[in-house]
Amino acid sequence: MDRCYCVSNKTFSFNSETGFEGLCNDKKAVSIIVSGFDYKNSGDIKEYASPTLKQNFNFIGVSSEQISAFGVDQNRDQLDSILGNAKLKIKNVMDR
Repeated sequence: MDRCYCVSNKTFSFNSETGFEGLCNDKKAVSIIVSGFDYKNSGDIKEYASPTLKQNFNFIGVSSEQISAFGVDQNRDQLDSILGNAKLKIKNVMDR
């Protein structure tokens, strides 16, 4: 597993005229997030991991995709479907 660090002039640069620029443009990442809770239709409860990871990867220039399997505890009766969908998405990413 590769680690990703934000290091000035290695993963990003800053210019007072143009602002920040990611320096990892040739990299790709996939975030796989599994949660016991299903965040759709949850009102005020938000899932922050996916957008935070996406924003951090974008900052350093890494294109990324997020795959999620939410509700694995909350919806135990749908566990096979939830995990099956996530596995299919993972396979599709790997096939590309």
